Amino acid sequence: MEWLYVTAVIPVKDYCMYGFLGGPRPLRLGQLVNLHKAATIPLVVGLMHNYDNFTPSAYVYLACHGSLAIAWLLKSRIMPDRIFSERMTLPSSVLCLGVFGGYWAAGFIIVSERVESSNLVLCLMIMLHSIGLLCLLCTDTQKFYQLRARPGLITDGWLTWSRNTNYLGTFFVYLSYAILAQHWIPYAWLAIMVAFSYLSSMVAKDISLRKKDGAEQYMQQAWFFLPNVFGWSHQLLYAPVSVTPQVVPTTGPPLAEVAASKAPATT
Repeated sequence: MEWLYVTAVIPVKDYCMYGFLGGPRPLRLGQLVNLHKAATIPLVVGLMHNYDNFTPSAYVYLACHGSLAIAWLLKSRIMPDRIFSERMTLPSSVLCLGVFGGYWAAGFIIVSERVESSNLVLCLMIMLHSIGLLCLLCTDTQKFYQLRARPGLITDGWLTWSRNTNYLGTFFVYLSYAILAQHWIPYAWLAIMVAFSYLSSMVAKDISLRKKDGAEQYMQQAWFFLPNVFGWSHQLLYAPVSVTPQVVPTTGPPLAEVAASKAPATT
């Protein structure tokens, strides 16, 4: 599979995203992504008013996709990703805007078709969305600050058992929208994005990981996409629980002496 992505899928994806039809590159990918996220809440609210649909399913979709949009905009401001700093041609920009529009397919179906979900479906959807958003944000946060402090291979935290916990979280998020829409189009769109976008990035990441010290052992420990549930379960059952507090350097006398000097005298 890796050979196919390296020789065909990744080059085609990069050409479509950044250099389609050539020409000047006035825009960055991150600008278009942020524009798409910023337009999500106004678009869904506009659809709800246009179709006079204020059902619980419509509001749940608005809340979930709106929270993803806000979280993404905050993340891009606080923890900018260099991947989104790449410049793109105008034809690539138009193409990407069309691709991003596919992520709204579930919302359009939910509102325009007046899809009403049971309480069970709403419960499962919100749970899946919450877990996905948690995995996405926490993994990207760990990667940003850990690589800034100590560049190299990350083998702990949210990346202990899966090498792509952030993509797993993104998959859960958009899968939850498809579940709420109860239509084949969001599922098909998600499958296309996984095949051409997510897997391309994950394969490229694996190629980069192999160049780092300790990569072979880590790649045996952490699975490609889903978490290594067997290793995770074994650690939970048999590994001793240890807490190592961080030692904060201090100036002046040791804390024990300070505490002793402040203790009340006894007679």
